[in-house]
Formats: sequence, C-alpha cells, structure tokens
Amino acid sequence: MKLGHIEVFVKDAVRSRDWYVEVLGAKATSDQGEFQWVELGGFELLLRPGTGSRAESYRDSSLAVVLYVEDAAKFKSDLESKGVEVTHGDNDDCLTFQDPDGHWIQAVQG
Repeated sequence: MKLGHIEVFVKDAVRSRDWYVEVLGAKATSDQGEFQWVELGGFELLLRPGTGSRAESYRDSSLAVVLYVEDAAKFKSDLESKGVEVTHGDNDDCLTFQDPDGHWIQAVQG
C-alpha cells in the first residue's frame, strides 16, 4: 500500500489552487474544472468542492498538512508579505497558518 493523494475540500477550487501556487509555491498539475490538482513537496493534493474547515486553532483541527522548510524565519516573512497570518506552534521554528478555507498548515524548520 502507498499514499495516493490527499483530497482537500474547498469552497472554490480555482481560488484555492491559485493560493497554493502563489503563496506556497505548489505546482498546478491538472485543471479538471471544479477539481484542481496541485503538487506540493512531492505529494499531490486534489482540491475539490466542499464546505472547507474552520477549526479555531491548530490543535482543534482534525487534520493538518505539515511542511518542512529550510529557513522558518524567511518562510514566515514570505508568508506575511503575501498577507498570510502566521502564528507559532510549540516553538519559533514551528509555524502555523491557514489556507483560504481554514485548513491548518504547519511549517517546521528541518
């Protein structure tokens, strides 16, 4: 068995695709209208119609995407320059933020 892809339920797949590409540097891989595929760090995400998610905090979410970044401070600065609100997790090298639909993402230096 191996992981196939991760499906992320979003209100607007094209808007979410653009955010993942422009903010996180994902690569758009397939445009199927209401279904949008992106590749992020070697994993495929399928952005598909749904209600999204709005957990109040990272710890309250039922699922999160975790990214490994080389320089957390630079990554934080890049996100904030694009209007993303970034908070800290357990330490300064552990950043948390949300996509436009409220899905939590964590970036860890490592």
